[in-house]
Amino acid sequence: MTKIKTTLAQDNPKEGVIALNFETNSDGVLPEWVPLIPPGEFSGRDGRKWVNDKPENIVSHFIDNKRDIALDVEHSSEIKAKKGEASPAGGWIKTLEVRDGWVFGKLEWNEYGSSLVNTKKYRYYSPAFLFDQQSKRVISISSVGLTNKHNLYLPALNHQQAVPSHEKTTSYNAVKLALGLNQEASEEDLLTGIITLQNQLSQALNSQQQFAAYKTQIQKDEIANVVNSAITSGKIPPAFREYHLAACRQEGGIELFNNYVDTLDAFFPDTGLDNKQFTQPALNEQQQHIAHLLGQSEEEYSQNLATHGQQAG
Repeated sequence: MTKIKTTLAQDNPKEGVIALNFETNSDGVLPEWVPLIPPGEFSGRDGRKWVNDKPENIVSHFIDNKRDIALDVEHSSEIKAKKGEASPAGGWIKTLEVRDGWVFGKLEWNEYGSSLVNTKKYRYYSPAFLFDQQSKRVISISSVGLTNKHNLYLPALNHQQAVPSHEKTTSYNAVKLALGLNQEASEEDLLTGIITLQNQLSQALNSQQQFAAYKTQIQKDEIANVVNSAITSGKIPPAFREYHLAACRQEGGIELFNNYVDTLDAFFPDTGLDNKQFTQPALNEQQQHIAHLLGQSEEEYSQNLATHGQQAG
């Protein structure tokens, strides 16, 4: 395995560099935890690419090394220190941690580093790291340098709570792809696509609800027809209609009911009286006389007899 240590890309492009860029907070509050290595495959502004698919190994290497990572100026630990020149630290990375594939570092600032950032002499930082030349996999972090040069697409320190722009860009591109938009689509196109998708989902949900209601009504009609048919054929008494309707609504209920009805004989044959119209017989002479005394017509008196079951005589 051939290891290559990164330094500043602009100074030595053959050795590679990652500039994770962050900006100072305007109120002078410096971040304690800072992202150092992005997850998965990532690239710099110069087009070079690296891989961080095993972030836990980077943390393990740091723990095994038992040495804090220096926060220097312009990667002086990688350049000046090798020449015997001074390379003062502006702080120290005391702990590494994996968060959603990112490698984060807990940074302990000293007065020198805080002053450089709070007076806006330096605005960004860039980790120098070791990586495998063949697989491009990041192996370990060597140092972190304050710098004003950019390479990777990441946020600045006064936006340390924001989502890194590399991650944000990847997310935007994924959303564009899902919406069927090309990668050059604007934010307005993206918003329009999302609204269109929401409308389509709303319409689909409405159609689904209407279909469910239609299906329920069809099932009710089918159950009613099956039970009414059994009543008409005389196989079950009308008094049991509601019971059998409820039983048929259960899963597999119609099939069970049909199987049950097939085993029955017609215990209640059709009398032929359903929907038959009955007429009241004509009044006899005595009933006609009573109707006259009551001041009622023969039709009115007949209706009273039918209603109250009265007999004249």
